[in-house]
Amino acid sequence: MNGIWLSGLATILVALPSTLFAQVAGDVGTFECRAVQNDAQLAVDAGAPFRNKGALMKTVTGVVNAGQVTESCADCIIPQFAKGVGATDQAKCGPDAVCGDGICTVGEAWYSCARDCSAELGQVAGASTRFIPRADACGNAAGRTCESLEGNVVSDALRLTYGVDFAIQNAGGLRADLTCPTTDVPSDFCPPYTPPPYPITNGAVFAVLPFGNVVVTLTVNGAELKTMLENAVSSMPTVQGRFAQVSGLCFTYEITAVAGSRVTSAVRQAANGSCTGAAIDLSSGATYDIAINDFMAMGGDGYPNFSGRYTTRDNEAKVVADYIGAHSPISPAIQGRVSCTSSGGTACPVELRTVTLTFNASVPASTDGTGRSVFIAGFLDRLDGNLPQWDPSGVALTRVDATHWSITLTGKEGTQLEYKYTNDGWNFVEKDGTCAEIANRQLTLSYGATGTQLVNDSVANWRNVVPCGP
Repeated sequence: MNGIWLSGLATILVALPSTLFAQVAGDVGTFECRAVQNDAQLAVDAGAPFRNKGALMKTVTGVVNAGQVTESCADCIIPQFAKGVGATDQAKCGPDAVCGDGICTVGEAWYSCARDCSAELGQVAGASTRFIPRADACGNAAGRTCESLEGNVVSDALRLTYGVDFAIQNAGGLRADLTCPTTDVPSDFCPPYTPPPYPITNGAVFAVLPFGNVVVTLTVNGAELKTMLENAVSSMPTVQGRFAQVSGLCFTYEITAVAGSRVTSAVRQAANGSCTGAAIDLSSGATYDIAINDFMAMGGDGYPNFSGRYTTRDNEAKVVADYIGAHSPISPAIQGRVSCTSSGGTACPVELRTVTLTFNASVPASTDGTGRSVFIAGFLDRLDGNLPQWDPSGVALTRVDATHWSITLTGKEGTQLEYKYTNDGWNFVEKDGTCAEIANRQLTLSYGATGTQLVNDSVANWRNVVPCGP
């Protein structure tokens, strides 16, 4: 597996024609550019704006003779992310082409002939006891307003892997749910399964961290740390990728204060993860070791530019996958790592509360005679647990007695649902008392006084079951 990940220092083919370079280049993560010219290593402007989006999953190297690249290396590619570089290019190379471990030439044209990474990406890195979405605790789908389970896992992986004081991850670098979907998607890198647990594959980690970034570690003083935290919340309540997911610390900010002067306090996380540790000195007289990604370290998303001060570590996606494997199954929790206060005017984003939702369905007496169970289908993917959307045989209720079935689920307050009951499949969907079709049932989750919501529904008939069929 180690061979499929981008190395800590990506090496770009400096003499590639622009058509191929555009396939290697991307829009996130500047790296130092190196090449080999006439068998002598040549460093080419470490500040050059060459960027790598992770389509090529290993170091790309080249030997340049008389200005022409004669050898190259790319262990494998990911067709879904490679922007046109894929298995189809192998046919363009032709049977007689010399493939330099990744790239062949046909006249003046250059094509990829690296193998497909899909097998490695389909390997299970580990599992979670719960669904880990990209969305944060306040319901922002991109995870850019509040603490998130995914952000906690990624930042914890960086901090614990390198034994630093703190880790900071820009939320803009997190791009997908971490756990595999319960409804199988044949084109992804996840297996079909029934939770719990929730598997996490190498491909799922790569989807979360698709940019080929590497982890870097460095020492900062307390004032610099505060500047980073200030940047993280400087745009709030406007949603931006600079919002930070953190590990090892918890901080509080005042959303109505002037940007740059919002962070009011920071404490270390206690050994149990709670925000009850010692206060963090945010003055220039204190120093801390931190882990971040190279995009942030070079000034991305408005963070301070630490070029020349950091130590390059490993590919971030690999670090996270290895961490998950070493601690599987993981059980992340929202711990209050980022807290907002408001003295009036601008409101803080509000963490959505969890509602325990119980459906009690009264069903026809004929139900037991069918030998089938009762199911609920609808926009259940809006609830916790990564449930399937409108699967008529996917979420079964529990039989209470001959005419009563029940199920308890959880979701965030304010979530709007549409749903129906089935007797296992759309051929046996619920009907009204005259055997006519009924509209979708509708429901909005309400926290109320206790955080519990009881829904009592009555099913009159089933399609294709007497009296609505044979």
